Amino acid sequence: MIFATAGHIDHGKTRLVRSLTNKDTDTLPEEKKRGMSIDLGFAYADLGDGDITGFIDVPGHEKFVHTMVAGIGCIDLAILVVALDDGPMPQTHEHIKILELLGINKVAVAFTKLDLVSHIRATAVKDRFFELAKGTFFENAPSVFVSNDNGIGISELKKVLANLKKSIRAKPNSGSFRMAIDRRFSLPGIGKVVTGSVFSGEIRIGDTVMHLPSKTMIKIRNLRVQDEPATRSKIGDRCALNISGSNLGKIELSRGDWMVDSEIDNLSKNLIVEVPAKLFKGKSENLSVHFHLASQHTTGKIFVLKSLEIDAKYKFAKVTLKKNIHAVRGDRFIIRDQSARHTIGGGIVIDP
Repeated sequence: MIFATAGHIDHGKTRLVRSLTNKDTDTLPEEKKRGMSIDLGFAYADLGDGDITGFIDVPGHEKFVHTMVAGIGCIDLAILVVALDDGPMPQTHEHIKILELLGINKVAVAFTKLDLVSHIRATAVKDRFFELAKGTFFENAPSVFVSNDNGIGISELKKVLANLKKSIRAKPNSGSFRMAIDRRFSLPGIGKVVTGSVFSGEIRIGDTVMHLPSKTMIKIRNLRVQDEPATRSKIGDRCALNISGSNLGKIELSRGDWMVDSEIDNLSKNLIVEVPAKLFKGKSENLSVHFHLASQHTTGKIFVLKSLEIDAKYKFAKVTLKKNIHAVRGDRFIIRDQSARHTIGGGIVIDP
């Protein structure tokens, strides 16, 4: 099982993951220098239930929301982090909206920086948060007061997270293999490695898959799951693939690429999607948007298909993108406004 963090910048997401796993996910020199996450971070630990749990630490700054979305496209669980000295802030609300649009509704709330506030302040922030959460999937979410400085609440949070994992049903291990790439690198003596979330199917050492968008065939030399050696990886896993291939040196591997079974090599600039009708409320029915699906990001336009009305709550729309992407029916996506400053909605792919 994998948890993603969510929450405003400087509310303690990275420090919370360190408290839970004893691993610092801010590894880039720029992150150390600026004291903030700017890329995805990964850590793994046993929460006391005998199982290895993964954590994806995402940036909280509004400039890196696209990075946050890239890391959580296939996640079932999340920890919303709210600092008690600030309370809910703009990216708190935007991250909640993104979680909701991606269908990530198994969540826990960690109220951090308990050591900096009074009991009265802590209680007031919690009460205010859950007052705002009425009518949302956060309404009955478990919550814990914690301090990353003195460790108060961390043991309790581990128990809450372990219990939350039990509420997730195992996904059927069927369908074609699809893994959205979010990192790529080379290791001395090992070669090229790509990591990502497995959206469907499974992969084994020795299998051959296709890289998209190049449609190059790739051999799986080795793999790791939840940062441990493994012989196979399946839907829902965090996976690292050590890859090889005669044409591997001719292609560029990037975040937003895919490793897939060869029979689902579809790429398209045009998608038919289902979106909430309120997306277009008070707006033009021809919107310029930033489009995010898994780790893919591009720009384009979305048009209402008036001839295909669903009901008052949902509409069919056509998305026309600047570049080809890979998608299958049922994939969820996020759209942000033309300036990429606000998340304005999301939906489900109907016809890729």
